[in-house]
Amino acid sequence: MQDCGWRGLVSADDGGVEDVTQQMPLSLANKYYFNGKLREYIGDVVRVEYTLGTASLLFDRIGQLVEVGENFLVLKDNLINEDVIMDNLSVKFVTIYK
Repeated sequence: MQDCGWRGLVSADDGGVEDVTQQMPLSLANKYYFNGKLREYIGDVVRVEYTLGTASLLFDRIGQLVEVGENFLVLKDNLINEDVIMDNLSVKFVTIYK
């Protein structure tokens, strides 16, 4: 079984640094959840289709999948060299380009 904990250093209230270990949310650790499955494709170029507004218009973005959080995705747009953070609640489809 793999270790799914997050580890890192964070700033303490007294100005020092403390070690923090958190349990990774099940939705990220398990590939049977949407975000857990997407984590397998970090580094790949993807097309994300999502809805916006009350009319549920469908839009898309293409970029390199950089990060997958519990409720967001980060795509790197290589044309303008910027990161785009997306709320994954509006994501409908993800196409992975290999």
